[in-house]
Amino acid sequence: SGNHGKATSYYQQSISILQDLGDRRGEAVTISNLGVAYMYLNQREKTAACQQQALALYRALDDRRAEAATLTELGASYRILKNTELAVACCDQALAVYHALGDRTGEANALNELGNASDASGQQQQAAAYYERAAALYHSLRARQAEAVTLASLGAAYDALHEPDKSVRCYEQAIAIVHALGDQKAEALALLALGLAYLPLRQVDKTIDCWQQAAALCQAVGERAVEAKVAGGLGQLLDRLNQPAKAVGWYEQALTLYRKLGDRPAEATTLSSLGGDYEVLSQPEKALTAMEQALAIQRDLPDRASELKTVCALGLLCLKLSQFKRAAPYLEASAALAHRMGNRAAEGLMLATLANADRQLEKWAAAIACAEKAIAIAREIRDRKFEAALLDGLGDDYESQGQHEKAVGCYEQALVIQRELADRAGQGATFISLGDAYQHLGEHEKAIGYY
Repeated sequence: SGNHGKATSYYQQSISILQDLGDRRGEAVTISNLGVAYMYLNQREKTAACQQQALALYRALDDRRAEAATLTELGASYRILKNTELAVACCDQALAVYHALGDRTGEANALNELGNASDASGQQQQAAAYYERAAALYHSLRARQAEAVTLASLGAAYDALHEPDKSVRCYEQAIAIVHALGDQKAEALALLALGLAYLPLRQVDKTIDCWQQAAALCQAVGERAVEAKVAGGLGQLLDRLNQPAKAVGWYEQALTLYRKLGDRPAEATTLSSLGGDYEVLSQPEKALTAMEQALAIQRDLPDRASELKTVCALGLLCLKLSQFKRAAPYLEASAALAHRMGNRAAEGLMLATLANADRQLEKWAAAIACAEKAIAIAREIRDRKFEAALLDGLGDDYESQGQHEKAVGCYEQALVIQRELADRAGQGATFISLGDAYQHLGEHEKAIGYY
């Protein structure tokens, strides 16, 4: 029934009775089963404790095969508990026992778990050596499913070692086996891994082909989570290839699946990607709709960085479309969010952008207030080039309002910075602005000097 909590209670009662009866083998088996129940409850510390107790009993009974099997299982528990040193020690002992017994299946299992432990400790070269030995044993034993799993692990180890040719070979062998076995889910996962292995080889067409096959297999077996991941991956890959029209189709497929799965973070990420592609494809209303939907989800999630990215994108897209009133709330929200996050650079940039929107709406007081806040931030983060640009913009605001002396003050501050930065183009533009301001003040000699 899968009620592992109740199972632990019954196992514990059974262990007490078996101890009273002196049935040590029954006690060992039941303690092992109790450990499995704890494993399903994700209580790995308790699983390991049970395995240690069972191991002691099997050793007392001189049951070498059960001892080796328990050592292998204990090694897996230690690996999951991130104690890879003990994991390797257990599996080494198991390997020695299996070898002495002539148990080649057990030996292959121990080698495979040694590979897992080595991989978990970042020793991929050692992991690859163990996986190769395990795969060879499984092959000789005609244990095809186990061989395929080990080949896939070996491929992943070679991925980490930046040996894509070897990775490809392993994944192709694994695919051939699971295809022959009719295991479509395993075949889809292996195709996904193979597609990734082709990327560093710059064989993108093969990646796309693998992932399309994987998506079709996932759909056939109802493996929606993997299908969604593959569809989203294809969208990202096609974006990298500057094929947004094709990417959109895969993102839409992924979006439908993520909604059915109730995976809100992935749904939001996919909507953001869709929004970006719709913008590139000159479908601004679709872009805005997708981004707004993404933002609504992100505001319910703890990922503030993604929320900031989306709300900024919405503000900038509205500006691009000259929808300044629609842009302003997004820009205000992005500046406020960046402030809460302590991201001063983003806050300054959004305040500067909001000032631009306010200028278009002829809300001069608001534009000046935003520009002044942005300048303070630019000084705080010591971004001199940004500060000079902001001072020029603020000078333009004052100039448009007939406050020519304030405009001159801003332009002169900008000019000092531009000279420090040897920004000749910036200086040229500021000279003209200063000339215009002095002309309006009636100081024509000064104006001529700047012109």
